[in-house]
Amino acid sequence: LALCGQSQSKATIGSVLQLVGLGGFESNLARTLSAGQRRRVALAMLWLRQAKIWILDEPYTSIDVSGVDLVKDKVMEHLSHRGLVILSTHHGLNMTADQVINL
Repeated sequence: LALCGQSQSKATIGSVLQLVGLGGFESNLARTLSAGQRRRVALAMLWLRQAKIWILDEPYTSIDVSGVDLVKDKVMEHLSHRGLVILSTHHGLNMTADQVINL
């Protein structure tokens, strides 16, 4: 996982890949992965960056039910640590939010 010049330990990267269900894929090129696996890599990169603000456009696309649950859990964890999440989705959120705008 190349992270825009940020360095991460192999252990940290391995841990996050394990979390998103891609343990053992450390050496794979992104182009060889399925759409769902690439989506999970993108989420792993987001979590490794530790950004205060997350902007997520359809984060549930191309991931399975366990992936959806993982994203929801990580969003709630991020919010509990005073992070900000801007999320657009066609899926029902079934989550607590400070503000929801239905378009």
